[in-house]
Amino acid sequence: MRLLDNIDKFLCWWAEGLALIVPKRWRDRQQRLKQYLLLSVSDDQILVEHYEDGSERPTDRRTISITDDADRGRTREWLAKPHQLSALSAVLRLPFERILVKRLRYPKSVRDELASVVSFDIDRQTPFSIDDVYFDFDDVTSATGAEHIDVDLLLVPKREVEPLESIVRNIGLRLTTIDIEGRTFETGVNLLPDQPAQKNEQSPYRLRFALFVLWMILVAFIPGKQIRDAETTIAQLEKQERTGVVAARPLNALRAEHARLLDKFSFFNQLQTSHVAALDVLNDVTQLLSDTTWIRRFDLKDGTLMLQGESSNASEIPGILEASPRFSAPKFSSPVTRNNATGDDRFQIAVSVGAGDQ
Repeated sequence: MRLLDNIDKFLCWWAEGLALIVPKRWRDRQQRLKQYLLLSVSDDQILVEHYEDGSERPTDRRTISITDDADRGRTREWLAKPHQLSALSAVLRLPFERILVKRLRYPKSVRDELASVVSFDIDRQTPFSIDDVYFDFDDVTSATGAEHIDVDLLLVPKREVEPLESIVRNIGLRLTTIDIEGRTFETGVNLLPDQPAQKNEQSPYRLRFALFVLWMILVAFIPGKQIRDAETTIAQLEKQERTGVVAARPLNALRAEHARLLDKFSFFNQLQTSHVAALDVLNDVTQLLSDTTWIRRFDLKDGTLMLQGESSNASEIPGILEASPRFSAPKFSSPVTRNNATGDDRFQIAVSVGAGDQ
């Protein structure tokens, strides 16, 4: 966990240093809020205005009664439809007369620790404790090469802002900034805590140059390393593929032989099954019919048995076959005729064979 925390601190320091290389007007352009909600307080109402794309006029607005709870529910519905305004950053702008302003002067040597020095001076310079106020400061040094730093300490007691914060949270907004009329967040003023600590600071030239060199090295190193890693991975995969092909050849031969034997086995098994079924049926027919019956033709196909032959009494054959559990629905497929030479009946009969016995 300590290592991760140190890495996170390094990345923040590195990113802040790299950002200083970018021209200031570009940084200001990117840091400017594209859309936000501006909340202004007057008497017993809060005015909510929607701004977007740097427009000086609001695109929509609504007033909230501080005392009417039902009005907050209607405001939540307005924020939710149709553009999900509740997801935007909310800026609470306080009237200037509600802000305590104290002009402080410090030696130029404390510029790097200006935020800490101002925080320490709140208890000495104002009647409030640092835990009881929201504060920020504004560097108002007039001369560029001055030997001192002039700052305006801006603070407001928390007890005056907390009821407004409660209303803002109740209507579902995310309060990100508290600024002042005349000194807005566009000028860098934000009374909320956890704001960026060091204000109006310039990183030393050597540090900026070192960060720039580090950035260039990383830009050149990362793609090159990725290319080398990709080439190494491809070479390893090709080697593994060649090894796998050589190892798989005997296995492929065994698979081919196995498939050939399976086909051969299936052929003989099917041949044996069909012939054994026909022989079983023929055996049953010969067992059922009398010795005075001769079968000249035996044809078993698709579950139907065709018998053709001669018998001393052909009319009794359907009844004999039907009595067997193997056969069903016997019927003559042609009229029974007489063989004058032998005196026997000539017959041709069709009978259904059970599905499990084909």
